Amino acid sequence: MKIKKTSIHDYKSYFGFLKPGEQFRLIATTNSTTDQIAIRIGFNLPISVGHKILPPPTFGPTTRFNALGKEIKRTDLPMETAYRTVKWHWKQWDGRYNTVPMSKFVDVPYQRYPREKVLPPSEELEILQTPTGELMFSSRVVQSKPENEKEVLHLANLMLEIFGEFDIVSNNLEGYFSPKEVRLNWEILPPGEYPWERVSDRLKTVINQLPKGNQPWATHRVDKIRSYKPTLHAIGFGGFQGYVVFGFGQRGFYLLECIKYGNATYVFGNNWETLSKLTKAQIIQGNLSIKRVIHTESWDSEITKLFA
Repeated sequence: MKIKKTSIHDYKSYFGFLKPGEQFRLIATTNSTTDQIAIRIGFNLPISVGHKILPPPTFGPTTRFNALGKEIKRTDLPMETAYRTVKWHWKQWDGRYNTVPMSKFVDVPYQRYPREKVLPPSEELEILQTPTGELMFSSRVVQSKPENEKEVLHLANLMLEIFGEFDIVSNNLEGYFSPKEVRLNWEILPPGEYPWERVSDRLKTVINQLPKGNQPWATHRVDKIRSYKPTLHAIGFGGFQGYVVFGFGQRGFYLLECIKYGNATYVFGNNWETLSKLTKAQIIQGNLSIKRVIHTESWDSEITKLFA
């Protein structure tokens, strides 16, 4: 059953024919016209069976929510004090006639309505092979039951926003397979100084999208972590754009830094393979991390303690 719409909001109109408990996938056909879409998603060409990635938040509101989550402004609650970290500049007297330019990062308070955070669904797309040998973009397997209706509609609108259409496949699911799952959310770079230029170029693009007042703070955090000479760099792709992992194998931990302002630096003690398989929602929840260092003025001292 092929569905071509801008978006859908009624589960029963499109999925009501499925039997209770029936398993199904949402798939989109691959062809020459979808190559550019595949590149935008983050897949490598030619696409390969088993490759899986979190789509970037650049197609529209559904992919943005899927990758980043959202914040609900609670105007029904009293305003609260929040803080933004900025670089403060001043001149300090050095002797009787000379002044020296000084600067430091400080938390500036302001009033705002409380924010309620909604975690990103972090739904990934994968390349499957059909029984006839065709390659398809596919969602994960979903089960038809009332409690899944909301996530099914999210998956449907994700497919529509990216491809403009999708098919529902519920029969012979075992025929749609991938021999080996390979996630493309991360690229591990070889050790040395040269690969950092590639990381730096990608991060500059993300940092330049931040408000100008937040850019020095983001650059400072990356530079400080790098000063401890990580032995591994991994840069995020697709929905993980703006995330970078610094590995400190000799110390037994990895730092995952999110460039976006108002986020955090996550400290993981697990090996890199375990970290690379986590969904974005699992990372943001922070339940699997050793420590979560919020991007506030105290970030500097917390990172220094970590390496002390």
